[in-house]
Amino acid sequence: MLDSKDVQLLENILHQALDSRLTESENKTQNLLESRLADSETKMQNLLESRLSDSETKMQNLLESKLSDSEIKMQNLLESKLSDSETKMHNLLESRLADSETKMHDLLDSKLSDSENMLLNEMDRTRRILEEQISAIQNNLSKMQQHYQIAKLENDNTSMLLQIIRNLQKEIDDLKSEIKILKSKIA
Repeated sequence: MLDSKDVQLLENILHQALDSRLTESENKTQNLLESRLADSETKMQNLLESRLSDSETKMQNLLESKLSDSEIKMQNLLESKLSDSETKMHNLLESRLADSETKMHDLLDSKLSDSENMLLNEMDRTRRILEEQISAIQNNLSKMQQHYQIAKLENDNTSMLLQIIRNLQKEIDDLKSEIKILKSKIA
């Protein structure tokens, strides 16, 4: 009879064999499943792409047709509305421009008149100020001329006095020389 070690060894061998077969079976099943899924995905993708392409073509043609019709209608409506709007705006603009020109002309005349008066008043005030300043400058100039004449006379007098002093000094020096000569002759 088999003892417990033999039974356990047989169990381990059976487990290993069973695990090996299960792993092999799982791998085969997984490979088969992946292969069939890949084929199915490819077929579905091709079918989907074909149907999407057909649908896109149909939708694009329908959309282009509808857009073309809509564009023509919108363009006609827009041209009609724009023409009406341009006419109304042109008439309104001409009316407003005429009113605005009249108001601006009146306002400009008024402002120009005010500016002229203000400018004339300012020029008169400036003329008076300048006349006062010119008068003050003329007075100062007259005083400066008098001062200059006095200073010139003083300078001339000083120059003359200096010349006289030099001449007197020269005469004194000459006299001193003559006195020395006479002293030396007497002595």
